[in-house]
Amino acid sequence: MTGVLKMSVKSSLSVLSMVIIILLALVPLGFGLIYLVGWLSASTQPVKIVVDATQLPTRKPLSAPPPVDLVPLSITTIEIIRGDRLRGNIQGQVTTIQLACVTVKPDPQSEKYGADRLRALVTIGEPQIYVRWWGTNQAGDRIAELWVSQYGTTPQLVPVLLAAAGHVRFNPEPQSPCPYAQLIQAAQAQGEQRSQPPPMIQLPAF
Repeated sequence: MTGVLKMSVKSSLSVLSMVIIILLALVPLGFGLIYLVGWLSASTQPVKIVVDATQLPTRKPLSAPPPVDLVPLSITTIEIIRGDRLRGNIQGQVTTIQLACVTVKPDPQSEKYGADRLRALVTIGEPQIYVRWWGTNQAGDRIAELWVSQYGTTPQLVPVLLAAAGHVRFNPEPQSPCPYAQLIQAAQAQGEQRSQPPPMIQLPAF
């Protein structure tokens, strides 16, 4: 009986020793796993990219000094026909105005957003509208060089603002040279760049 008890105790001590040895062997492995997880976490943190703002390309606003012979335009009941035409009551007479030098781009998006942009220019920000009349087109619309001032700012040429937004393109009237051709074309180039989709970025596979 005593021999059996001694053998049982020895077996228990042997098992306990094996467990202790195994645990001691697992301790370095545990520290190794902790180190590996920490290293992976550090390597996957977002990378901060510091950019010198002085080296970034700047986009100069396109504008021209308003001509001295601009006259204020008193127009009520304004209706926007599309991005380059509007209608309103001028001195008791309903008049359709065609913006000089431009035409709206022939696509549904430009027609919609061009009309919205023109509406905002002539109705929002306590606008003061100024005009130089150029004549009349074949449809009987009055061709106008339209300028607008919002919140008391310096008047800006409406076709330039619409072209820079990407809604209209340069299209002078026949036999009517446009004095702002270069300005409108430069604004159109800006608008086309703005309307292009952003470049695709290919991320590396992990």
